[in-house]
Amino acid sequence: MAKSYNLEEVNKLFREYKDKFTPNKPMMTAIAGHMLGSAQENIRNGGKGASPAWPKRKMFPGREKGLVRSGSLLRSVQAKATDNTAIAFTNKRYAKLQHFGGVIKAKKILGSVNRKRDVYAMEQYFWAQYFKSNKKEKLWMVLALHVAKAGQIKIPARPFMYLNKRSKAGIKETVRSKVTQ
Repeated sequence: MAKSYNLEEVNKLFREYKDKFTPNKPMMTAIAGHMLGSAQENIRNGGKGASPAWPKRKMFPGREKGLVRSGSLLRSVQAKATDNTAIAFTNKRYAKLQHFGGVIKAKKILGSVNRKRDVYAMEQYFWAQYFKSNKKEKLWMVLALHVAKAGQIKIPARPFMYLNKRSKAGIKETVRSKVTQ
């Protein structure tokens, strides 16, 4: 049976290892590398470890749903480390929406002379893409009609900024090797 520790014993262990374990730049850089690798692997694998997994179905012409294969999100993930911190981050505006999900509400603009109701800017964009593709990409038409009816598009959560099992094990090993030196 596993031994249980109370808070005093845990604090005593931390005090013992405090002198041995002082975070430094090389260790934090290694941890940041594990975090970066985890996020990139999660994007490449389509979030298979996440719940729900990213769908394989195509959403936009030439791209897979969730921007998995476009590489833009993948290339935007970066890692930085200081003497006592390690972070992985992205500067893409849509990354938060991809990670947590949400609703994009269409902005209303004045309608044209031929239309009595307001026109959504997003709807006009989708129609423009549909006609630009010489009416070959039917998905643009579907998106335009959906925005016209609902006035919004719901994006499901596709988490990618989390530590997978391999990265957690790598971080534990990095810290363990630092403590036992």
